[in-house]
Amino acid sequence: AGSGSSDPNIATNAATVQGVYSPEANLSISKSNSQPNIVAGTQTTYQIDITNLGPSDASGFNIADAIPAMIDVTSYACVETGGSCGTNATAGNAVRYTNANLPAGAGRSLRLVITGTVKGDASGTLSNTAVVETPSSATHTDPDASNDSATDADPVIQQADLAVSMTGPTGGIFAGNRVSYTLQIENRGPSKAIGALVTNVLSPALEAPTWTCQPVSGSTCAAPAGSGGINTTVDLDLNGQVTFVLTATVARNFGGNLANNVTV
Repeated sequence: AGSGSSDPNIATNAATVQGVYSPEANLSISKSNSQPNIVAGTQTTYQIDITNLGPSDASGFNIADAIPAMIDVTSYACVETGGSCGTNATAGNAVRYTNANLPAGAGRSLRLVITGTVKGDASGTLSNTAVVETPSSATHTDPDASNDSATDADPVIQQADLAVSMTGPTGGIFAGNRVSYTLQIENRGPSKAIGALVTNVLSPALEAPTWTCQPVSGSTCAAPAGSGGINTTVDLDLNGQVTFVLTATVARNFGGNLANNVTV
């Protein structure tokens, strides 16, 4: 007869290890407008890139960018490369996409392109932060929060092309008469001109000068009128104008040429 053995309790011959699988997806965001500074009144475009460094696929995350009020957003779009931007939930300057997904791996990304015009009176530093959010409802967790936001900050500079034109008395100029000059100053942009100084140098033969300042197109004069040569400031919006009218008396002993020079 053969020999052998038997196991009286085969229930203990197998073991099972159970665990909960928690997908992790390291989402990373970057942002830039590729400009060292921004000129007030001009256009700027931000490019925001989201990538998934893995190891798992990411699904159910949000992308948000609260554009500062000093920018008027003119267009925005989300470009998908191997993923989905999800639902567009943008409202005004609050650009937002929800329930986005992006598999892990090279060559896959989401890109937001946001274009806007910087207000003409903007100043200081224009700082803008974009974020990628992983809510509790997402299918993954993000193990690294340090790359979930990106900020672009640029100093704002003012550039205003101011143009001056002047017309004077026509016909003969006679000693003892009052004469008038009309000066028009226009801002051709792109920025708003704030506190632009207007001065003029009058011929000594122009006596008792007085002047008025009349703004149009949203501009303002620091003083509506004055006496003596013009020496005041104006604020001019893009394409804004101010008109000065200066009146003076020609000296009774005048003879020669009258000069009236204006600068801004």
